[in-house]
Amino acid sequence: MNRLPSLTGLRLPCAAAVFLVHAWLFTGAFADQRIADAALALGPLGMTGVSCFFIISGFVLAWTARPDDTPARFWRRRAARIYPNHAVVWSATLVLLTLTGAAATGESREGPVPALPALTNLFLVNTWVPTREYNAGVNIVTWSLAAEIFCYALLPFILPALRRLPVHRLTTAAALTLAAVWAIPLVSLQFHGPPIAEAGHVPQWQFWISYMLPAARLPEFLLGALAALWLRAGHRPPLGVPAAAATTLGCLTAGIALLPFPFLPAAITAAPLT
Repeated sequence: MNRLPSLTGLRLPCAAAVFLVHAWLFTGAFADQRIADAALALGPLGMTGVSCFFIISGFVLAWTARPDDTPARFWRRRAARIYPNHAVVWSATLVLLTLTGAAATGESREGPVPALPALTNLFLVNTWVPTREYNAGVNIVTWSLAAEIFCYALLPFILPALRRLPVHRLTTAAALTLAAVWAIPLVSLQFHGPPIAEAGHVPQWQFWISYMLPAARLPEFLLGALAALWLRAGHRPPLGVPAAAATTLGCLTAGIALLPFPFLPAAITAAPLT
């Protein structure tokens, strides 16, 4: 009952989209400009893949949660899963950046890698700081791990409260959580400033609030947890995989055409992804 092998297959297209976007964004790996342009077009799809990972994470942890578990035991298991691999890759990346004189965002850099941003990245708290020096420090792609760590920290306190909800309240809770997903880009639009290079004309503060700020990704994580409890209660999704995938792509296409950037990382696709 606790194993859902189909989720492993769902991770594949999400990971592929994320990989292609990063290959274009940070490495310039594609010499053929047509391939590079195609990878660029996948940018919003890569963000959708990241959002799907947050939802899956919340789902899996709520689905497999042990009734007799304690916060300390839960946090130890999460730390053992995340930190050893992260520390190894962080160390290798730090050596690479030091030897090449490059910054994590791909530009050239003068002097050593700044110590404090590097340490905050090691301990996965760097994305709480709204500057590129910190939230792109050393291993830039670990910003999502920083968000996961924040969600892990809160889950042992939130999940018991969600479990106490009557079954008929789970849908209401999910609707309120989805409303929070949409509120985040609305808040981010109130901030302005210089644009961020990776996102074109998008101001840094809007990008940080809607995409990298750990607290902003908590509602997606909770949507996944609520979906697991809803499924445990005997409900079944109203859409099958093909219909849900088509709806997700349709929403994303409409969002690209009609909405500002802050709505693309999560808001426009959160419901069909869930």
